[in-house]
Amino acid sequence: TGLLFNPLNIMAIPIILGTAIDNSVHIAHRFKVERGDMAHTLRGAGRSIILVWLTTLAGFVGLVFTHHEGLKSFGVLLSLGTSFSLLFSLICLPWCLNLYGKFRSDRVFLGK
Repeated sequence: TGLLFNPLNIMAIPIILGTAIDNSVHIAHRFKVERGDMAHTLRGAGRSIILVWLTTLAGFVGLVFTHHEGLKSFGVLLSLGTSFSLLFSLICLPWCLNLYGKFRSDRVFLGK
């Protein structure tokens, strides 16, 4: 009936935030290097972020199959959290960066 919050699940929050921030930094930096070309940004950094997410997810999904309820909920929470951070990094962040690039008049961020 849902996830139980225990001290281990609370420790998942910084891990999820860390992966989301790390992904966002990579996307934003690559966007700047590519001078606002989102297609090249996602082809480069997006592919790497997906591969890192897959390997991380494989480790966290392994925790879901344990008999210990605390570790099981930790694995579920981390699997869901890293999946949502991937979606944010590859869908919401590029949309925001494109919007920012369109309305930014001096183009300082893009290096133009």
